[in-house]
Amino acid sequence: MNKIIYHYASILVLLVMSLTGAYAQQETDCNPTANLPITQGDLLFNYGSATNVVSFRNRSSYTIAQPFIGFQFSQPYSSQNGFWSRFLLPPQAPSVLVSQGDFPDRVLIRWTFDPLSSAATGGYVVLRDGAFLAQLGSDITQFIDFNVQAGEFYEYSVYGRNQFGSGARGKAVGFVNPNGIVTGKLETFSRNPVANAVVKLTPTVGRSLHFDGVNDYICVTHLPVVPTNMWTVSAWVKIDDGYDSDGIIDLGSDLNKNFWLHTTPAGSGKGVVAGVGAGSGATSLTHVFADNPNGWHQVTAAYNGISLLLYIDGRYVSSTRASIANEDALFTIGSRRNQTGFFHGRIDDVRLYNAPLTSTQIFLTRDLTVSKSTANLVAYWKFDEGLGTKVFDLSDNDMHAFINGPGFSSDAAPVNNAGFTDEGGFYAIEGVNYSQAQTFTATPVKNFYSRYALEFNAAYSSYATLTDFDLPDTATVEINLHPFDLQSRQIVLSKGEDDFLFGIENNNFFLTINGETQVVGPATTVYQHLSFTLDAYTGQVAYYKDGDLQNTFTYSDLGGEWTGEPWQLGALGSPAADFYTGLLDEVVFYHSVLTVANIQLNASPFGSGGTDVA
Repeated sequence: MNKIIYHYASILVLLVMSLTGAYAQQETDCNPTANLPITQGDLLFNYGSATNVVSFRNRSSYTIAQPFIGFQFSQPYSSQNGFWSRFLLPPQAPSVLVSQGDFPDRVLIRWTFDPLSSAATGGYVVLRDGAFLAQLGSDITQFIDFNVQAGEFYEYSVYGRNQFGSGARGKAVGFVNPNGIVTGKLETFSRNPVANAVVKLTPTVGRSLHFDGVNDYICVTHLPVVPTNMWTVSAWVKIDDGYDSDGIIDLGSDLNKNFWLHTTPAGSGKGVVAGVGAGSGATSLTHVFADNPNGWHQVTAAYNGISLLLYIDGRYVSSTRASIANEDALFTIGSRRNQTGFFHGRIDDVRLYNAPLTSTQIFLTRDLTVSKSTANLVAYWKFDEGLGTKVFDLSDNDMHAFINGPGFSSDAAPVNNAGFTDEGGFYAIEGVNYSQAQTFTATPVKNFYSRYALEFNAAYSSYATLTDFDLPDTATVEINLHPFDLQSRQIVLSKGEDDFLFGIENNNFFLTINGETQVVGPATTVYQHLSFTLDAYTGQVAYYKDGDLQNTFTYSDLGGEWTGEPWQLGALGSPAADFYTGLLDEVVFYHSVLTVANIQLNASPFGSGGTDVA
């Protein structure tokens, strides 16, 4: 039996069976074998076989990579041969590997030669799209192309040369991350900067990822920047038929920890379920798409440390109290975290923040791209690559994701490449796919509103302090509000510790006057105009909702001197507590009991009809 010794430069031995079930904690790396050690050394191969043949005289000796060395017919009838013809030819095609979005400003081309090929003694030639790019020495096996643009795919070819001619070409496609930046300044005709304007690029060149519902998903390796106790996650989704509690975004539904977005179960209308896990159980919110169920919808879930809030197409739809438990885990898009519940449809423009965004922030950016410098942005996947096995995080955290099955689709979400101007009128639009053949039109838009609302968030302990004044013995208080949380105890309007408190608790509005509390009616998560008329002479409080009388309550004491402490919006006392989460559009105090006609006029969309505002 003949023996031959090969020296090998790198051999990776992967013991799959030893890895299975070996993890004591949750898997957090999408490619756990990538950093295993590589060993070097000599391998001894025993080879040669025969069937029913035994010979002690006839032997053959083959020498690899040497010319033909002839025959010998003398005793003991041995022969020597060489493998030579392959080495008297031009080099075989090298194996070419090209970066696909791994770098923001360059494409890296690397190649390895076939060990059974003749050497490229004359060096290597690199081509891009068939055109000459570089000629390199035989000892060089990589080249960097800096003359590249986002939005362009380049086919690179590499071939070797020797005394026998030019060899076959190895080919691969490469590109840079779609990270083009368009900058500019917005001014009036008098050269004054325009701040807080939106500049949009048209046309929008973008893609989405299409998931076929069969083993398609994207894996994101867990990093310490993944938020835990407060966060916002959003995605554009287009759900195909065949949905059944499928994973859109999942960070631990199988663990009952962290958070997730799924489709609704089969048999219900197309929609989404947002959930958080507390370890022993889960809390979720469900929304069915009433309008255009087969089209694109932007879904946003936010958690403020107390409550889970759900927004659809930029608008608040529901919320609930929820507790959360955290554990490091793989982050998947397009399936549940344990690789079940595969999504069928399209997903686009996925964002992750480490804070609960306000409803204004969610609404303003639902169909606009955001900058990587956006406050609290942790990860941003646009899915505009169009090719390759990875999608790239456009934030500075580099949470790049591995594609396992889904393909790129030109059916993209209606998200415009855009940027906001700063105080100096400057803007930067990032993550743009562009090329020499692509031109854009930048269109500025400045929105003006006749009315604004204040948004309060208990997560940030936000509240407003008014001035100190007393109410007369006959008065009216009107509040226009949109609460987001109906379960927590929250104070919407307060004066002192118990002089006047209006708030929400356990899905009801309550009113405390001079220490006496009464439940005045159910609370709802919509805009509503509430009016209270106070008459100290009769001891009665009339409660109106949207201009309609709901109930009348009797208090033992509606008088008193309410001075010394200011009125507060969104909290109670000093230090402040019982913070409100929601919108306040209008709070008005009147020096008299308004008539029903005045209250109805004030509750109309056209605003205040009272004449004696405090």
